[in-house]
Amino acid sequence: MKDILVIPHNHFDPTWRRAFDRPAAKHGVTIRSYYEIEELCIERWLPLAEKGYPFSDGQTAIWRKYLERHPERLDSLRTYARRGLLDLMLAGETVQDTNLPSAEGLVRNFLVAQNTYRELLGDEAVANGEHLALKMAWMEDAFGNSANYPQILKGVGSEVAAATTYNKCPDPVWVGIDGTALPCLDQYPKFRPAFVEKHRPCPICHGTKKSSKNKTCTGCNGTGMTLIDSFDHAQIESFIEEAVTHKGNWAVVYILTEENLPDATLQRFTASWNRRHSATKKARLRLANVADIYRRYLPELQKLVKSKSWKKPTIELAPASPGCAVTRIRTKQRTRAVAYKLIQAESALAADVWRRNDPVPATDLQPRLAALRDAWRKVCFNQFHDAITGTHIDAAYDELMQMLDEAESIADSLDVARPPRGTGILPVIPAWHGLPARDSGVARASRPLRESAAFLPFPITSPATHRLGDFTLTCDLHGILDIRHAASPKTDLFGQIPGFTRADRPLRIGELLLEADFGDAWSQRIPPFASIERDVSRVPLGRFHTRVEVLATALNAKPRTLNTKPQSAAAIRWHGRYTGGDPKVKTLAWTVTVAPSADGCRLDFTTEVDWDTASRRLRVIFPVNSPFDTAYYEIPYGFVERRYDPQKLDYSQWRAHTMEYPALHWVHRPVTDTAGVALLNKGLPCWRWLPGRFDLSLLRSPEWSFCAVEAGNYEFWDIDGQRDTGHHHFEYSLIPYASRPLTPHDLTVAGYAYNNAAPPLATLPLTLEGNAIVTAWKLAEDLPNAWVLRLQETAGRAGRATLAFDEPVSLAPANLLEKPLTPAIARQRRPRIKTRHTVKLHRHGIVTLLVRRRP
Repeated sequence: MKDILVIPHNHFDPTWRRAFDRPAAKHGVTIRSYYEIEELCIERWLPLAEKGYPFSDGQTAIWRKYLERHPERLDSLRTYARRGLLDLMLAGETVQDTNLPSAEGLVRNFLVAQNTYRELLGDEAVANGEHLALKMAWMEDAFGNSANYPQILKGVGSEVAAATTYNKCPDPVWVGIDGTALPCLDQYPKFRPAFVEKHRPCPICHGTKKSSKNKTCTGCNGTGMTLIDSFDHAQIESFIEEAVTHKGNWAVVYILTEENLPDATLQRFTASWNRRHSATKKARLRLANVADIYRRYLPELQKLVKSKSWKKPTIELAPASPGCAVTRIRTKQRTRAVAYKLIQAESALAADVWRRNDPVPATDLQPRLAALRDAWRKVCFNQFHDAITGTHIDAAYDELMQMLDEAESIADSLDVARPPRGTGILPVIPAWHGLPARDSGVARASRPLRESAAFLPFPITSPATHRLGDFTLTCDLHGILDIRHAASPKTDLFGQIPGFTRADRPLRIGELLLEADFGDAWSQRIPPFASIERDVSRVPLGRFHTRVEVLATALNAKPRTLNTKPQSAAAIRWHGRYTGGDPKVKTLAWTVTVAPSADGCRLDFTTEVDWDTASRRLRVIFPVNSPFDTAYYEIPYGFVERRYDPQKLDYSQWRAHTMEYPALHWVHRPVTDTAGVALLNKGLPCWRWLPGRFDLSLLRSPEWSFCAVEAGNYEFWDIDGQRDTGHHHFEYSLIPYASRPLTPHDLTVAGYAYNNAAPPLATLPLTLEGNAIVTAWKLAEDLPNAWVLRLQETAGRAGRATLAFDEPVSLAPANLLEKPLTPAIARQRRPRIKTRHTVKLHRHGIVTLLVRRRP
């Protein structure tokens, strides 16, 4: 008899069409929060659990909020988890987007979730791995996944990956670029009825929960919604019939819901179905949970894993919905920037405790560690796949930005360099007061547009040459015509990109382009005509430059106009304003400033844009003198080579692929063995290589409401913020090199330094030799008098790193949750205490070490 597992599962979104923990009001309608719906679902499930009804979700942001408001439910939740009726999958704080956040942020998503998992399951259950669902890495609804994510998942305790989306893992084993092989559950026989209706605002109180006399609304019983509390049993039965006829001796009917309350009649339905079909003895239904899939599928999965040597990395599961790497660009900029401020703050705290060289009282230290955990939770919430991708309503955006304000305020308050007098060993963390210092470089919300300036028709001047650092730039009013490196002035690194017609001038290096982009927050939907390379909608914005300035000695020096005499400069700045008449462009004005880096090896671009457009995109283009179709992109904890393949271009609703890929800090295309072009970015992840050019997307203004508004469920048109109207600040950097190779290690170090993304060298009690970088230096979460040092291999090949400490220390390998990897019996031996340690690194590897001083 066929075993059919019937699994009801609520897919919880902490943010998207609603905010997480605040109502949203617009046009006389109030939309209740996601937490209110998730609380209603849990409250509906609890009495059903006594009758064997299962429930599953592993995002600790939701469970922590629930326990804050219902602490009396903890014992019941723990009991149901022990009985397998509550499955907490390994999702971390939220189900992350794994392509856009910082590398450390992906690790912290699981680290900050541990206390809540322990609270719900018990310390011993977590420590002993008794809760099977917590071994299932859960990625449901994420927009593609990073090629090095298997290593992170295995490092936080996962034994199997589940629910890879939207690019599903095609194999029974997901192999990362470092060689980590993680079995994947997504090949099991699944039939999925989906009920994704949404709770509409109550038609009587319009979502406010109150009557006209300010009493509880009787129409909705004070929920503010018209609740959907049952499933379509006819649809479920049709999927059951498919499952019965499918080959094999078992199958899963996976009932996917979002907002629907658990169906109190589902258990009666399954019992009735079993009675009606008992005579045929073909199949039997049983209510089950997601961990039961793992139990049932494991023997078959083990055979599949053993049937083939899984060594070659799996085809990359990114990108998916590529427009998300640009939409609401501040979600990318600020989430990374605040994460990097927290890395700086926690390393300064670790350094301060190290420098004191005596135990710090827990009463002084624990509040600071708790504050850092709280700040990281807020950042990890912003790394949720519908948050950092910009795919949410405006009210949710405001809530997300406030979370980042609070996290940044915590980072700013941990200034251990100058502790205030009379406060003991460490400074006190003030309560967040709503006005944090915002020196992460990115404002939280749109600033008012600047007032229109008169168009000044400056004549086009003759090309002139200027020296910026190691480079000689040939420029005119339109932009940069050529860049030559002092080490090899005859090497042409950039070539030319022709204009649209033979009469047009070539595009400039770093020129802004305005393009049509008809689509939604997820992606562009109408392809360019006639091709990406020859896009008819493309407008080179250099033709709208109004003036160009050469700054002689400093960025605030008095500017001078271009002239033909070669001379050194501190910076060159172009001003422009679009006046072409496009009816979709209300305001588009910009300044682009190019200045040499402090060491003269880079050209740093700072671009300010006033933007009010619709269905448009702003790119910056960099010609590169290379005909090859591949380029290198950094991803979290590694890098990959990606190929431009026009045959894979796709603008469809669920399979969009515009050949735009996420990059962490750098992209790179060699021109020769010793020359090439690399680019760095600060919070600007959307890059595309075409033979002969890189382009970087800065802004887009989608108008289509796909997924953000479903008028068929209810109307709530709170999405105008997707157009990103306002003033924007962007930073990116060009690295032309011409005399020696530029390695992935060089670029990774440069990218982390450019973003202030690594612990400052001044906070480290060590020096590092080898192809590696320090990504974290912090106090251990749960171990007293221990520090955590995390290294990333940066060359893409196995090697060794040498750590030279300023005093003798012991090192112990740990997983990403800071738990020792050494067996307990081995840990009883005396540790090797010395100043120099050699650490083995595998390709694209992450190494976490517990550091202790001499006892």
